[in-house]
Amino acid sequence: MNSVQSQFPHSEWAYSDQDRAAYAELRARLERVAKSKRTVTYSDLVAGVQFNIGTVNDGQPYSIDVHDWTPLDRSILGDFLGALAEESYRSGGYLASALAVGAMEKQPTEPFFKWSKELGLLTDNSEQGRLAFWIEHLNKAYADYGA
Repeated sequence: MNSVQSQFPHSEWAYSDQDRAAYAELRARLERVAKSKRTVTYSDLVAGVQFNIGTVNDGQPYSIDVHDWTPLDRSILGDFLGALAEESYRSGGYLASALAVGAMEKQPTEPFFKWSKELGLLTDNSEQGRLAFWIEHLNKAYADYGA
């Protein structure tokens, strides 16, 4: 295990560990996007997904309102994307969360880059460094899912 892998939370995902069906659906959506060599907006990624997280919404199914994101919605999505990124990094050396982008930014938002830096993966935090890092992970995802 390399030093980056040792920094992952090791199954300490607050939401994604509680709902493996939603996790599998989000993974499948990312795979479809990668196979077509595209990205997906955060809103399109979660649209229509029913989250069954015992600690959210009194255990009732929960959907993210993609037109009115709340801090909880961002936390849920971030948790699932983090778990998916950990899985893809362990198996293929890339962050699958690079496939998900902000609608206006057309690239991952600040939490993606901040977390990548905290993990020691993103070493050049300049605009060019971030772009190169993102493209590297996109291309690895495209290659992995396209294989």
